[in-house]
Amino acid sequence: MHLLQNLYYLIVISAVTIVFEISYHLVAKPLLYLRGYKRDDIYRIKNAVYGKVCVRASWPVLKVKMKGRKNVPKGQPCVFVYNHRSNVDIFFASMVPRSNLMVFVRSWPFRLRLFGWSMQRANYINSETTAHDELVRKGLDLVDRKVSFVVFPEGHRSRDGKLRRFYSGAFYLSIHTGIPIVPVVMTGIEKFFSTKFPFINTANVEIELLEPVYPQDFTEGQPWLRMRKHVEGIYRKHLGEEL
Repeated sequence: MHLLQNLYYLIVISAVTIVFEISYHLVAKPLLYLRGYKRDDIYRIKNAVYGKVCVRASWPVLKVKMKGRKNVPKGQPCVFVYNHRSNVDIFFASMVPRSNLMVFVRSWPFRLRLFGWSMQRANYINSETTAHDELVRKGLDLVDRKVSFVVFPEGHRSRDGKLRRFYSGAFYLSIHTGIPIVPVVMTGIEKFFSTKFPFINTANVEIELLEPVYPQDFTEGQPWLRMRKHVEGIYRKHLGEEL
């Protein structure tokens, strides 16, 4: 049963990928160029839409419930932060109601042949090598272009399901660009995908967008550190892991 389910999923996703790539290069890419989008914008939109398509195409093996879309501020970029439990979290991160998403990525995914090339074309931010001053400079430019951000503040996926300590990059970016943090809590993905056979399993995933946190509410001392502590506390409370 597991073998058949995994073969079925592989066939479906392969077919979806082929159709998506053909449609993108023949239709979407030329239209986006005509509308004045830059190359990195186009690849970020492509990657985000592909993530959405893959998640939706995974039904009925995967059932996804979205909650809290109304919590995303309208008309402005945001920093979406996510808890990190699976190697495929990046696909689910694209389910937020934005398409031009700048993703913070560690160094090693850039070395992957296909995904790494696509990440480089999208100018994703290397979270391990980008200094804070460069992050702010890039962030301000991207905010002017209405780009939102995807960050996994734990840095690594949790191997035991427990929330790891947050790093400060997302909150430093929020404080210095003035755009809000939107916490996104994802549960169930670790049951869907495994690094050991069976790789794909039937699962119910919930993606909940919580109320935004605004940088203007943190002004004293090193505000990004206070903001980080506050948002991490929101996650721990929501996940029942309060210290």
